[in-house]
Amino acid sequence: MIEESTEPSTGQETARAPARNRRGLLVLAVVFAIVLASSAIKNSMTAYLVPMGMSFGASRGAFALTPTLFMVTYAVMSPLVGYFADRYGGQRTMTAGLATGAAMFLLATGVHSLPVFMVLYGVGLATAYTAVSYVPLGVLVNELFAEGRRGVMYSLLTNGTAVGFVVLSPLWIMLSSSTSWRSVYLALGVVFLALLALAVTLVPRRDPEPHRDRAAAPSLTLRGRLGLVLGERRFWIVAVPFFACGTSMAFVDVNMVADMQGSNLSGGMISTSVAVLGAAEIAGSVAAGYFADRGRRRVVLIGSYAVRGISLVTLLMFPGAAGSVAFALLFGFSYMGTVIVSSLYLMEIFDERSRGLALGLLWFVHQTGSAASSYGGAMSYDAFNSYNVSVAAIAGTIALAVLVSLTFSLESNPPARKAG
Repeated sequence: MIEESTEPSTGQETARAPARNRRGLLVLAVVFAIVLASSAIKNSMTAYLVPMGMSFGASRGAFALTPTLFMVTYAVMSPLVGYFADRYGGQRTMTAGLATGAAMFLLATGVHSLPVFMVLYGVGLATAYTAVSYVPLGVLVNELFAEGRRGVMYSLLTNGTAVGFVVLSPLWIMLSSSTSWRSVYLALGVVFLALLALAVTLVPRRDPEPHRDRAAAPSLTLRGRLGLVLGERRFWIVAVPFFACGTSMAFVDVNMVADMQGSNLSGGMISTSVAVLGAAEIAGSVAAGYFADRGRRRVVLIGSYAVRGISLVTLLMFPGAAGSVAFALLFGFSYMGTVIVSSLYLMEIFDERSRGLALGLLWFVHQTGSAASSYGGAMSYDAFNSYNVSVAAIAGTIALAVLVSLTFSLESNPPARKAG
């Protein structure tokens, strides 16, 4: 539940409680809608990857530089967005992202030059996505919700991405044969403007934390915060496996639909697989948040990586319709477990001065893996007319993630200290 005052309640305060609860639900609905809409930045590219490349007269490998630049920008911007969120709060960060996203979508509708589009999407929309997704959302959840409920609430809000898979991805796939990507981008620009108005009006604007111990914990420079995060051994125990998470998520975000099309699956079967992945993501996300809040974080983390590895092997061994659905089910169930648990570990390890920066650096590592996987997958296809080599390499990184997570236990460390 959203945190409220601990002062004794008066009759007047009791009367106001239903109104506060209704406002709290409205805030949750708005934040969920923002996460849902932000998923369109990536899943629309997945569905329109081939038509977009053709509209610019580019080969698949050449156009793949666009989503790869997106992932590189996401990597670079994540620590900066985290630092911004630490200083100014989750609400300000997300509204800035919505404004940027609306501008980039609307500008892109009139672009006919691939280099210019690469900048708008790969830099502008990547920056917008970073500012409305996992990093500031983690800070916002920490601001709004009490400890012991953050895992569930983070999982529920990040399920906006999963709903995007279930609802938006099949929609883009269906529209890709009849509606231009420019028309889709125009509509998304208008949606982002509407969400910006709602976010400014309804989402609470708070300091990151009350800073009760401000005198004992003076502020740090960016360099000091970087040293604090990067010098923490437990950060690396979380971050190194998260590189593998990035390599596998990039396959789904960029190359999965194209791979299924290459296997001669029908549009209906591809849409079904994408919907199954999204539905499984919802179930897996809620389960991950529930068990993480009940002290089973390590089990969730290792299990999520292991199931993801099995899903990739399944796709390699059974490339037809049944294998694609099985892959979608397994991968979807594991999709958010790694994100939720890794984020919760860092929220616990670091305090308000460096929590957002730690999350941003975690996503820097993630997106480094994503960029390598995105471009490597496209180049692998150009070289072998198949994504199999890329999928096998991704499965190898997941195996290493399982090994690291099994070898080093965060729960075996002393209780998490406050940074500084």
